[in-house]
Amino acid sequence: FINISQEVCENCRECTKNTGCPGLTIIDTDYGEKIGIDQSTCVSDTYCTKIMACPSFEKVIVTRNKPPRSRVKKIALDNIPPPGRHEFSDTWSAFISGVGGMGVGVLSSTLARAGTKEGYTVKFNDKKGLAIRNGAVSAHINYAKGNAKISTIVPNGKADLLLGLDMLEAERSLVYASRARTTAVVNSSVIPTIPMLAGMMNYPADVEDNIPPPVRHEFTDTWSAFISGVGGMGVGVLSSTLARAGTKEGYTVKFNDKKGLAIRNGAVSAHINYAKGNAKISTIVPNGKADLLLGLDMLEAERSLVYASRARTTAVVNSSVIPTIPMLAGMMNYPTDVEDNIRKHTNSDEYLSGRIGEISELFYGNKLFTNIILLGMAFQRGLIPVSEKSLLEAIMETVSPSQRARNAEAFELGRKFAAEPEYLEFKNLVADDKVLRLFGAKESYMELLARKSDTIAHSYWMWWRGEHSAEEYRTMVEDTIAKMNLDEETNRNLARRVYDMIMWGGLDYAKGYVDRVLEVFAVDQPEKNYAATKAAILNLAKVSLIKDEIYTPLLLTDDEKLERDKVRYNIDEENGDRITYEHINRPEFEVFGRQLRFNLPQWLAHNWLMNIIKHAKFTRGILTRWGWHKKELGFRDWYNDQVIGFFLQTAPTNYELALRALRVINDPYRPNEFAVTGFREVIYPKMEKARKDFEQLTGSSPPLPEIPVLAT
Repeated sequence: FINISQEVCENCRECTKNTGCPGLTIIDTDYGEKIGIDQSTCVSDTYCTKIMACPSFEKVIVTRNKPPRSRVKKIALDNIPPPGRHEFSDTWSAFISGVGGMGVGVLSSTLARAGTKEGYTVKFNDKKGLAIRNGAVSAHINYAKGNAKISTIVPNGKADLLLGLDMLEAERSLVYASRARTTAVVNSSVIPTIPMLAGMMNYPADVEDNIPPPVRHEFTDTWSAFISGVGGMGVGVLSSTLARAGTKEGYTVKFNDKKGLAIRNGAVSAHINYAKGNAKISTIVPNGKADLLLGLDMLEAERSLVYASRARTTAVVNSSVIPTIPMLAGMMNYPTDVEDNIRKHTNSDEYLSGRIGEISELFYGNKLFTNIILLGMAFQRGLIPVSEKSLLEAIMETVSPSQRARNAEAFELGRKFAAEPEYLEFKNLVADDKVLRLFGAKESYMELLARKSDTIAHSYWMWWRGEHSAEEYRTMVEDTIAKMNLDEETNRNLARRVYDMIMWGGLDYAKGYVDRVLEVFAVDQPEKNYAATKAAILNLAKVSLIKDEIYTPLLLTDDEKLERDKVRYNIDEENGDRITYEHINRPEFEVFGRQLRFNLPQWLAHNWLMNIIKHAKFTRGILTRWGWHKKELGFRDWYNDQVIGFFLQTAPTNYELALRALRVINDPYRPNEFAVTGFREVIYPKMEKARKDFEQLTGSSPPLPEIPVLAT
């Protein structure tokens, strides 16, 4: 596997900008956004490591003697009562939205086959676009009975079901949904787009054993479904499955898979139409006519809303955030209102979503079963007018023999989640706090303080005074927090960064940091929610914790990082599992004015060498005198002396100006994220820009001349 150490990553986005690799994703950490690896998409070709922009990349080698143990609680899937069958009079439509790799095509194919097995007229349409690059993928599925007319496209607002494998794509598909008709079943896992990964936009904040039998969806003449997603999500599998199931039910089935550039993670979609009797259908779901919108990707589901309507369409959506290439490259952020848009433009009362991508990853180690889990959710809600027998037979005919058992289980999991939605919350699936933290749960300030104290007490590099240092750390943090009396998140941020300061430069270094933060707090304003203090806690640590060739090995071998990797790769040492590392690193030293930079040989790039180097802090003083990291050290001193000094002088008279100066290293649109990021040649121009911005802001340099406006 290729892994990125989030402790070392600077979130500079050089890897995403230079490669556009969809295997990269955005993760939220206690240090803000970082770049991570999506193991469901990554092919471990090491392409993202070739630019050598930073030392956060590493190869992870996992050795197992036995199959890995499950990380989730045992959920009984037997004795599930049959769902209430969804009946329709003429037509039924579904729209499935997602991004490449989510299995939109699998869902489209499955629904088309299932409809065919039911005897419906089935028409469907898969749209795959740039699917292999996490682009939009969707599918329209329409069932018809008798002589009811259907096409391969779900009409706008006519989807009975909206299956959202990705929240953003599900939101984009809301044109096919309506409140009165559409039920949405959505994976609410956050899947960042490329612009989000690249820092250009944020994910929208407002996008989103006894299982009772579902009420079968019945239709009069026709039924339509639209499936949207991106390449690799299994839109084609869903489309084929629904087509086969509809045929087994005796429907006339027509479907249309639109795959486009699916292999590039672009948009993939499918139209499935069922008809009874002589009802007329086409291979395309008419606009606003989808009965079901299956959104494997939220963005693609939102783009597919032309096929949905409030009156007819139910959306079932994967709300995992899947970033597009522009988001990964920092050119845009994930929109915050995707899931809300999907919900508003479909039958909001029946809308169903969840972070199905992450749930699939939790159960199966990847996100490839998101499509079938969503299909099970939609079926259990009674949104698909086929029998369980027809649908399962269609799944078995669609997927490879080696994957039939796991797909059958994924289908039952989806049914379970629809019947008992509380299982969509990770805390009800996992008992291990370490696993919960990997999937976004936050530990409390007290838990973090106790854990970091224990790490300091048992740190080998300070074994002769470990207990004393741990007590000093705890006292320093508790006294500072008692003086400030701020919120839980701020307490957690302070405790973590005081620990980091001790690990970088010892207790005195941490004491200087705390004293400077308290100076800012002394002139801060409660009515401003202590914005300056919170900024100082983050920013002063950012410039002070220079990731040099001594601190970086410490981060790469930190106990918290190693434990998180064991959870991520499901390492159970009692089961015989082992994990080893090969770091992809290019250290640099300056000796007597000469710059020495070299690629670390593979035979040296292991944790044993990192453990040796991280204890060599005594060399930092010698190397610094030779000019080692002089720009980073100078920037640290400049921020500490001039920027914070300016704040202390100016805040009593002009707080807003002083605060803007304090945030000169932050992203102007996202104050909690940094604009000065990267290593060496990447960060140096950003440092210079921050200095110039500060000079402009404080009036210590002449402003740029105004551009004259020509009179008209």
